[in-house]
Amino acid sequence: MSQGSTPGATITTLADALMLNYDLPFRGKVGWSKGALGAMIKKVRWSGLKPVIPIRNANSPAVSNDFATAQNRAKTSTGITKVYQFLPQWYKKFGVAQIDSLLIAAASDSAGAVYDELCTQIDGIMNGTTHQFSTDVYRNGFGCIGQIDATTTIASTRLILKEPEDSVLFIDGMTLIAAVDDHTSAARNAGATMEVVGVEDYEKGYITMTQNLSTAIAAIAVGDFVFPEGNRGVGATPAPTALNGLDAWFPATVPTTTDVASGVDRSKSALLRGTILDFTSSTKNKEDQCIDAITASARYGGNPANMVYFTNNTNYKEILLFGTAKYRPDTTKGPYGISFQGIKIQTDNGEVKVQPDRYCPVKRSYLLDMSTVKFYGCGSAEVPRFIDDDGVGKILRMTDAAAVESRVGYYGTIGCNNPIVNVVNVHKT
Repeated sequence: MSQGSTPGATITTLADALMLNYDLPFRGKVGWSKGALGAMIKKVRWSGLKPVIPIRNANSPAVSNDFATAQNRAKTSTGITKVYQFLPQWYKKFGVAQIDSLLIAAASDSAGAVYDELCTQIDGIMNGTTHQFSTDVYRNGFGCIGQIDATTTIASTRLILKEPEDSVLFIDGMTLIAAVDDHTSAARNAGATMEVVGVEDYEKGYITMTQNLSTAIAAIAVGDFVFPEGNRGVGATPAPTALNGLDAWFPATVPTTTDVASGVDRSKSALLRGTILDFTSSTKNKEDQCIDAITASARYGGNPANMVYFTNNTNYKEILLFGTAKYRPDTTKGPYGISFQGIKIQTDNGEVKVQPDRYCPVKRSYLLDMSTVKFYGCGSAEVPRFIDDDGVGKILRMTDAAAVESRVGYYGTIGCNNPIVNVVNVHKT
C-alpha cells in the first residue's frame, strides 16, 4: 500500500496499512532472507503441549533360525522393538518495535511519515529476529555468539573475537553478557552488560563497545564467552533459553545425561544422536571431509537426494579451491523469489548439495538429511510472525509509555526423527 493512500495517522489506519504491507508473502520473504539453514529447514505447525517425536532405536532382537528361540526372546522385556519418545521443550523469541506517540501526533495529517517510520522499525525487528533464528539454529540453546580472543585488551572498548567469522553475529546496539564458559558457570558480575557500538572490522573480528570492557563488566577476562542479553541465564547452572539448534541435537562430543534438546538419555545409543567425525588432528582437506560425511550418512541410511552440507563461507571457499571432485553450480530456490547459491558435489553416493552459510560456526560443518530435521512452530509455522494473540492487532497501545509498538517473534523448537544420518564435522580450523 502506498503511503499516499493512507488517509491519516490513526491507530486504525496504520494497522490496516500494515496488514497489507506485512502479508504472509512479505513475512515469508523476510524468513528466507538471512541464513541458508534458517531458511531451508522445514517449518511445520504443531498444536499441543510439546512435539512428540517417536524414534525406533533398533530392529527387533526376537529373530532366529529357530522358532522357539525367537518366540522366547519376544516374551522378554529386552526382546521388544524399542521406541524412544523425543520430547524437546518449547522456546520463545520476541522482537519489539516502538514508535513514540508524539511522532504520530505531529504527523497526524501526513500519515506517510509515521507509516514509513513504523515500517522501518518493524522491518528492522523482523530482520533482527530472523538474524537470531539463523544464528540459534546452529547452536546449543545457550546463545553464545563468540569468544574473547587472548589478544583483547580488557581495559579498552575493542573486543577481539577468537573466531573473526563470528563478527557477522553482532549488531549495533546489542547488549551482551559474559561468562567463563558456554553453559556451566554463572555470568560475570551477576549478568552485567556491555553494549555494542558497531563492528569495527569484520575480517579481524573487532567489535567496539560503548565503554571499556572492564568498566562495563568488572570481572570480564580474555577467553570468556559472550551472549546476547536474555539468551542465557545468569546463574551457575543456566537453563538453555535460545533455540535447541544443531549443536544441541548433534553435539561434537557424546552427551552423558538426559539433555533438553531431545528429552532422553542419548549416551548409550548412537542411533539417538548425530554421527561425529573429528578432523581436528586430520590432514584431510575440507572437500575430503565433506565426502566423508556424505559416506557416513549414506552408510546409516541417509538419502543423498535429501542431503545438504552446510558450512561456513571460509570452509566453502576451501572446498572450491581444492575442486578435485566433480561439482556444478546449484541454486536452492525458495518461496517469494529468494534463493541461495551453492554447488552440487558428485560422489559415489550421488549428487549432494553443498551450501555456504555465514551463520555456521567456522569449526563445524553439518551434513543433514533435510527430511529428518524440522522446526516445529507452536500454533504457527511462521518465522517471524506477529505476536497478536490477544486479537488487538499488529499495533498495540502501550499502557506504560506514550508510544505504540508491534511485537514479532516465534514459539517453537527443533526436532529430529533420525539423528544418526546427520553428521557433524569438527574442524581444526
